[in-house]
Amino acid sequence: MVTTYYLPNCSLVREELLSSARRNYLLVVVYCIYFIIGFFGNGALVILFMTKKNLRDVNNALITNLALSDFLYVGLFIPIVVFTEFYRFRPFGKTFCIISILTNYTSQDVSTLSLTALSYFRYRVVVKPFKSRTDSRTSLVGLFCLFSWMIGAATAVLPTLYCEEHPRQECLVWSRHIVQVFQENEKFLKYFWIRFAFLFLLPFFIITFFYGRLAYTLSCTYSLLGNSRSAQACHQAKQRKKLSVIVLIIIIMFFVCWIPTYVYWLTGLDDTYFIYWLNTARHVTMFLPATLNPTILLLTSSVYRKSFLTVCVCRNVKLRFTAATSTILSRVRSVVSHVTRQTDVDRSPSLEMMQKGMV
Repeated sequence: MVTTYYLPNCSLVREELLSSARRNYLLVVVYCIYFIIGFFGNGALVILFMTKKNLRDVNNALITNLALSDFLYVGLFIPIVVFTEFYRFRPFGKTFCIISILTNYTSQDVSTLSLTALSYFRYRVVVKPFKSRTDSRTSLVGLFCLFSWMIGAATAVLPTLYCEEHPRQECLVWSRHIVQVFQENEKFLKYFWIRFAFLFLLPFFIITFFYGRLAYTLSCTYSLLGNSRSAQACHQAKQRKKLSVIVLIIIIMFFVCWIPTYVYWLTGLDDTYFIYWLNTARHVTMFLPATLNPTILLLTSSVYRKSFLTVCVCRNVKLRFTAATSTILSRVRSVVSHVTRQTDVDRSPSLEMMQKGMV
């Protein structure tokens, strides 16, 4: 939003900006962590799906769709938010403002729809494995991914209509007044309530239902496998228990990450202290979902870890450096050994000298 709002009392504004300086520095550290994990982790996922044919299945197609949306969301929006938090305005022009808003809302919606579809497919794989093998087709998942991007782009059109350009004044406060303007706009409030109902509550209930059934099934099989004394059954029981815990974490994190944003925009609260901390929580959690996908895969999937190392540039450089170093060292050792042997030959007495010595 390329908009600047200002108050008549500049001293109050400066005090407010100075009081939020420490929070801004803390947010920058958090954003840098999110950017590194989200940008490189999701980028590696997209590269793996494009290059590794053995990873192209239904589940990985949805994961890649989720990774692509998170990659765009983190890569474009975090630098904008960091600049806005420090300077309270956006000197990027109206065109870039529209592009950033389209990317922001489209990526959020695609991520939500991809997570919802993943909960359904993972539920079918665990609860109904034989039926899921016969019904799973990558072409249908591709159509769903395309459809999710179309829905995300359609829902992102309305916020772009509120992009405006204003001259920057010396004294300004952006965040508080932009919330007030949007909360007083009935169309924007209706739009956000619709987003809250269909792109947060409904997906949350669907994800909770399928992942809840999945966790219940895993817990039942864990109790059955836990009674077995075989090593393989115990290993499967531990893996299923780990998966059920991850499923519950995904449900909780989906709710925790998005509820501060909707509470912040939909409630017209006058408590400045509460709004300040709610806005801080919103900024901390709104980029967290974009880092969960690569983090969970990196911690739980050995296949992903091995594949991730193959596309890691630092690892490739290290391997090349190690190979080159070992080659140089081996050649140095061979030269040194050759020189040593030649020196020993030169120093050893010849046969004629030994015969003369004997005479």
